[in-house]
Amino acid sequence: MCDNDIYFITRLKKNAAMTILEEYKLPKGDHNSMSDCKVITGQENGNTKMTNPLRLIIAASDEKNIYVFLPIGLI
Repeated sequence: MCDNDIYFITRLKKNAAMTILEEYKLPKGDHNSMSDCKVITGQENGNTKMTNPLRLIIAASDEKNIYVFLPIGLI
């Protein structure tokens, strides 16, 4: 999908394996972002490892609600 310029956002499973490739610096100021990084998902020794990197964004709306997003194609 990435090679065909198809973009979408998906949720991440709780048990998803991933490797962080790069962490992006968050802007200063008042925002809900907790983390922003480039990752590869899947098992290193399995056949589920993706070849294209994804962007992983973690944000909170309040202390109880934390959201994890994988916007595909936004690297």
